[in-house]
Amino acid sequence: MSASAKVSIQVSDPWDVVTEVGDAPISGRLQDLAVAVVTVRLDSPLAVQGSRIHVVSATPRHALGSFMQASAPVAANLTFLDADGTPAFSAIGTVSRL
Repeated sequence: MSASAKVSIQVSDPWDVVTEVGDAPISGRLQDLAVAVVTVRLDSPLAVQGSRIHVVSATPRHALGSFMQASAPVAANLTFLDADGTPAFSAIGTVSRL
């Protein structure tokens, strides 16, 4: 993956988030990229659990996981950030290059 690459985020858990946003992938662009974390600016903000989400921060769930050379979806811990950058909630899912 490279900076500004188009990506999709698929939330798998917690189920109440999936119920609220649906099970379709969430699209965005990489804003920041490092071996252990990526920041994705969403194409369209999400309204979830009373927050308006603009950015998702993702870290690999597995020790050998990396976003740098990922050609397959990367299992990730997801932190959804509201408009001022405050963490609104966390989830588990995948990040994939489009």
